[in-house]
Amino acid sequence: MAAQEQDPRSLLALYRGLIAVWNREPALTEGLQTPVRHRGPLLVFRRELHDRRLLVVLNMSGDDQQFDFSELRSKARVLLSTSLGGHDGFCDHAVRLRGHEGIILALE
Repeated sequence: MAAQEQDPRSLLALYRGLIAVWNREPALTEGLQTPVRHRGPLLVFRRELHDRRLLVVLNMSGDDQQFDFSELRSKARVLLSTSLGGHDGFCDHAVRLRGHEGIILALE
């Protein structure tokens, strides 16, 4: 446990990050959930509350996958990725996920 305390890429860090996003984003707990149709091994849904729009993308396969969200006509800011540090900043129209990775994006 002590080693995980100091490791920003540990499972403990991931859980802390998930809890932080969960606590500061009411759209995740109270918002309307809408599935986003997509072919392939991605599970994608939007969460919306008032003017806050989040996109959750889960790669259910072991292979890298790309999700193109250009049809949403929005940029997105990465709030959290299960790869911890694999994504930084903004995505313009698509996001690439590693195998079994999940990501939470705030749509701008």
